[in-house]
Amino acid sequence: MNRYPIFLVALSVAGSASAKCVYRPHIEAEVLVTSCQSVVFGASKASFAGFNLGGSPLYKEGSTLSGTFLSVTVQKSWFVWSDLPDHRTNGLHTWNKGKAHSLFIAEPAGSTCAVTLPITLKVITTDVCCDTLPRHDECLVPKSVIRVKLASP
Repeated sequence: MNRYPIFLVALSVAGSASAKCVYRPHIEAEVLVTSCQSVVFGASKASFAGFNLGGSPLYKEGSTLSGTFLSVTVQKSWFVWSDLPDHRTNGLHTWNKGKAHSLFIAEPAGSTCAVTLPITLKVITTDVCCDTLPRHDECLVPKSVIRVKLASP
């Protein structure tokens, strides 16, 4: 029985080795904001016990990330390609019109939220690669919340 592939995967997960996420285009969208509030995500004391390595910390101790949490409904969305000639999507799809999403912007709510809601904003997904441990910064945001920034008008 060959155990080397599992051992190599365990080393890449356990260490602080750098890794590269799969290339994918950004999604730009016009969204209707129905809720906008200030939020702070913080590190828990959770640990990763995979591959019989013991309790490696899942998050960098004391890490926090503050910003704005948005509840939105998609009005329209499209891909935004980098300057590379390769336009593969690697399984990514644009957001469906009418679909609700939870978004996070790493900016204060005062500079992001409008005085009256609902309001239409244009947002674009950001590059976040959270495939190494321990997690910190943008990787404190739950996977179900999409990280975006405001797009240029």
